[in-house]
Amino acid sequence: MSTQTESIKRLLAIVAPARQRLVEHPLYREIRNIQHLRIFLQSHVFAVWDFMSLLKSLQACLTCVETPWLPSPYPKSRRLINEIVFGEESDKFGDGYISHFELYLQAMVEAGADTSAIRKLVDELKSGLALPDALSVAAPPAEAVEFVRTTFSFLQLDKPHVTVAAFSIGREDLIPDSSIRW
Repeated sequence: MSTQTESIKRLLAIVAPARQRLVEHPLYREIRNIQHLRIFLQSHVFAVWDFMSLLKSLQACLTCVETPWLPSPYPKSRRLINEIVFGEESDKFGDGYISHFELYLQAMVEAGADTSAIRKLVDELKSGLALPDALSVAAPPAEAVEFVRTTFSFLQLDKPHVTVAAFSIGREDLIPDSSIRW
């Protein structure tokens, strides 16, 4: 077994108790009807959105997203991240393609959840407002603001290994393990 594999196994063992607490969080058992689900979705959509920000940050550091194009020195990583981006940004849906974020927004609308805060955030960012100001204007739930600020504090470190950890250990395999049962 390689030293790298051993290191990853040690890291996973270290975070396992915290991960288990998240997966078993009582919040998931409290979602008992459509109104509870709507409230959950209105906060969780910010985690879906900032997941995409983590992903794009990784794509920017592991591939070339500028012109003139230059090959990145990480061929395996660039292939992996570009495959993930492809799936997350342009999944086949009906007769077209859609990002997982946009699909989540559609599901929110179908569930009757309020999408105004996340849409306002995206609109404010598109207009050039800085993230802290856009969060203030959009006024999402306080927990969502804290979550997004934490994610972006990782991104501001400009340390790819921190971003990879947040993406792969803190997100990619975490939420699917949590279950909501009605």
